[in-house]
Amino acid sequence: MWNNQRGRHVFAATLVAWAGAMVSYTLAAEVERRVVEIDDDTPVVEVNRYYSLQAHGPTQQFFTLADTRVIVVLATRDGTAEVRASVHVFDPEASVESLEKWLNNQHSDALYADAAEPVRSVAIPAERLRCEVSKPIAHEVGRGGDEYDHVQVTYVLDDFSNEFIELTRYTGTLDAFVRTRELTRR
Repeated sequence: MWNNQRGRHVFAATLVAWAGAMVSYTLAAEVERRVVEIDDDTPVVEVNRYYSLQAHGPTQQFFTLADTRVIVVLATRDGTAEVRASVHVFDPEASVESLEKWLNNQHSDALYADAAEPVRSVAIPAERLRCEVSKPIAHEVGRGGDEYDHVQVTYVLDDFSNEFIELTRYTGTLDAFVRTRELTRR
């Protein structure tokens, strides 16, 4: 039956097309639109100290919406008070424990190989995130001679939606550490 080369190629091409369609269908089903609603009761973890030579790295705030399998991240750029936001959508079947492992991997040594992975990550456009930075509220010197102005960033995440998420407005604050002096070279 498969003596001719053309028949085998047509069959193989059909199988590849079918498999591709199934993968696309599966991914589309896994990434159905999620409502992302942060409130004062949403669990949040804020990290700004790391096991590194510098006293502070970027501040990262992680809001875990376990019911919808979504994690919202607000993060400063390293050594600045410049904030960006992203929404990470996970498989609806992902365990809460695997979400916590993913969160931990984002600010540690990525110890968890079995952490959930987002099926979709959405960067929130800069025009949907408004920030106001306070004057320095403290100054800190790290062990390596690095120095920081501790500031507080008040932010407003405006309503945003696309085909994957519907984010409702949220206002919050985070601590940022603006590097004013780099590590001392020895």
